[in-house]
Amino acid sequence: MTRTLLLLLFFPFAACRGADPAQEVWDLLTQVAAALSERNPAAFLEAFDPAMPGYEKLREHVTALLRNAEVQSAIELESDEGNGQSRTMELTWLLRIRPEPEATASTKREQRVKCQVEKAGKKWRIVSFEPLALFAP
Repeated sequence: MTRTLLLLLFFPFAACRGADPAQEVWDLLTQVAAALSERNPAAFLEAFDPAMPGYEKLREHVTALLRNAEVQSAIELESDEGNGQSRTMELTWLLRIRPEPEATASTKREQRVKCQVEKAGKKWRIVSFEPLALFAP
């Protein structure tokens, strides 16, 4: 009974703390990287603000890349700064691209990228991403 009471008392306090903005943004970026590996351009693009400079070019690049190749995508966090509304993150992004039907040949791209992420309502969106050429087909 005492254990149940302690848990019931703890949960309201845990809910008040809220989520960690840095973790929320990291989760978003890992979902973006996973969407590339899953060949899902819609899920990839969903994380980006359509008003972002270069969004149309990004959409064209990613759609063409995933149409013509199998992509393995991985990210590593280099820096993270910001608050609960806006964060700037630097990542090392690694892509291994295998054009189809050439199952044995692959190209490796590794790039340091910088992205700005902002919270709109309850949802984080990427509002700036450099360099967009990372995803060129």
